[in-house]
Amino acid sequence: MNETDRQVLKDAVSMWGRDAQAMMLVEETGELLHALARSYRCHSDEEATQRRAGLIEEIADVQVLLDQFKLILGESAVQEQYEKKLARLRGKLQVYKEAREKEEKRLDLDKFM
Repeated sequence: MNETDRQVLKDAVSMWGRDAQAMMLVEETGELLHALARSYRCHSDEEATQRRAGLIEEIADVQVLLDQFKLILGESAVQEQYEKKLARLRGKLQVYKEAREKEEKRLDLDKFM
């Protein structure tokens, strides 16, 4: 994040306070959940396009607030946890990939028996 954006986020927290921004994060997260659920109930391409745009907007709203909380809680602390979570996901994916490859080989062998 560049310094101009960082300053805007700091100014928002200074202006409205941590508690108000926490409540805004709760509200925006709820709107994101609602938009995500609705994105799977489309009856036309036009509706799907509108729902996609709404989902993108809600993601951006939540991201702005999450970035504020990164500043409040400490960017390095959040980044450290993010890296741990990503490493754990990487490990799970590897285990899943290996299990899937093993199952595919077993199924290939079953064809010959």
